[in-house]
Amino acid sequence: MVQTDFKGQKEATLSRGETWADLHARLTEESSKRLNRFIQASSEKIKAEQAGLMFMRTNLD
Repeated sequence: MVQTDFKGQKEATLSRGETWADLHARLTEESSKRLNRFIQASSEKIKAEQAGLMFMRTNLD
């Protein structure tokens, strides 16, 4: 059996008619969405920093 720790979901409870498998699938999907948002925000920040460095380089020349 694989145990997964869903950060921030310690108080997750079953919705009416939801099975444990459904709960696990829902929490897995929510976790995946949060990770994707984090990755997207990080890549945008890196791109902005790189653009700023390129701007500084062109102004120094």
